[in-house]
Amino acid sequence: YKAFWDLAVFGNAIYALAWGGGADTLVKSTDGVNWVKVREFSGSSKQICVWGGRLWHITQRTSYYTSDGENWSSIGNDFNHDQIYSRYCSNDAIYIGSAGGDSSVFVSKDASHFTRLWGGEYSYIRWLCPWTPSNGDGTEYVVWGTGGTGVENGTAQLWMYNPKTGTTQMLYNFRDGSGSINDGHAPLEPRNVNMTPIGFRERQIRFIQVFDNDYTGENFLMIGCSDNHLYAELHDTDIYYKTGEPWSDHDKLAWLGDNITGADTTNGYGHM
Repeated sequence: YKAFWDLAVFGNAIYALAWGGGADTLVKSTDGVNWVKVREFSGSSKQICVWGGRLWHITQRTSYYTSDGENWSSIGNDFNHDQIYSRYCSNDAIYIGSAGGDSSVFVSKDASHFTRLWGGEYSYIRWLCPWTPSNGDGTEYVVWGTGGTGVENGTAQLWMYNPKTGTTQMLYNFRDGSGSINDGHAPLEPRNVNMTPIGFRERQIRFIQVFDNDYTGENFLMIGCSDNHLYAELHDTDIYYKTGEPWSDHDKLAWLGDNITGADTTNGYGHM
């Protein structure tokens, strides 16, 4: 297989949704070494999840499920959106993040009827996860990150949904540094060459994890991002292209070498 989209533990086995160039294929293993094919799925979806005592795979129009890992049933759904990219299953709902020209977050309490919670201008919702802030009232929020396509800079945003109130809130905008999570906590914010405050200029949020501080009892979010433009903007350098020329593979390797070794960039390559 060329890629594994998602993993889930169900029963006494590990299940993986794999892709080899054709249909998505579900495989499983009871020892993590030997894998067997379970079945193939049609549709464009990169997620599997365990919810309500069943293993689920949700596509744009069909929700597949099994109670034993072998015998599958399906129900129609009204998701009918672009590619499914991420998921989070709480005790009473399934949350889905989509990809496409109008990336959105949906929720369903029956895997058949989906409600759109949030929609933005960016192209990916790559990660959804729960977060119960240590300084909050015990509410479990749903957090997600956005990302764009191409080479645009700073399109990543971090958002949060409160299931008790049904409201969404932007925690951080990587373009301009705004967002409630940053208020009063980042006095050393980055600035461009004109000394105008900017965000950290990440293009995509690819991973979100909650970490606990064993000493203070607090927790915090760790955000994994890709395609940073901060150095390039501070130094007025384009990291994707040399002057007037698209990057070749050789150019990219040379840029990485400069980045790692700290060599000067008189050859026209920027580095972070």
